[in-house]
Amino acid sequence: NTTLDGILSAEILLTSDERHLIVPLNYHGLYSYSIEGKEEWNISLNGSLSDCPLMLSDNSTLVGTWAGWLYRISYSGSILWKTELPGHIDTLPLLVEDRIFVTSRNNLTCLDIDGNIIWNLPGGNRSFESNPVLRKDGDIAIGGNELYRISQDGDFLGWANEHEYNHNMEFLLTSSGGSIVGLDFDYLSGFSEHGEY
Repeated sequence: NTTLDGILSAEILLTSDERHLIVPLNYHGLYSYSIEGKEEWNISLNGSLSDCPLMLSDNSTLVGTWAGWLYRISYSGSILWKTELPGHIDTLPLLVEDRIFVTSRNNLTCLDIDGNIIWNLPGGNRSFESNPVLRKDGDIAIGGNELYRISQDGDFLGWANEHEYNHNMEFLLTSSGGSIVGLDFDYLSGFSEHGEY
């Protein structure tokens, strides 16, 4: 048995070789344990960890913090890079080929795979609250008090639907058919691939 000293901030990730567990502990950092439960490494990060780390194909982990830093941590526990973003990060990053899309305090930021910022789109009076998802047409959808459509080049393409909500979509999911589901603590909203409510 292994005892974790801290609050688990997100799901535990399993490396592709199925030999290591990557464990985010909210105020303590990121930990790696062997499948047998032996601690392999741990790393402290600047700020409490976000709820949603993402493991990449090379078993490195993207993780954001409430202090506004996005980190890429290697399989062996070293910091490959860290990039400061405009505000706290509390959503799951989206990886599309060699680009990373992440929301941070009402901003959508696109970075290259090495952590360099390509562009940043402030939400302004729009509410960018959810994780970004890839639409079937290649554009990005992001939720808030509406469902927004943004090109991969950072152009705001408008609303993906004409419905305004009395709540914020905190998490988006897409299906292979292109439909989008928006979740918040009390509501579940469904949209077609064209954004119809």
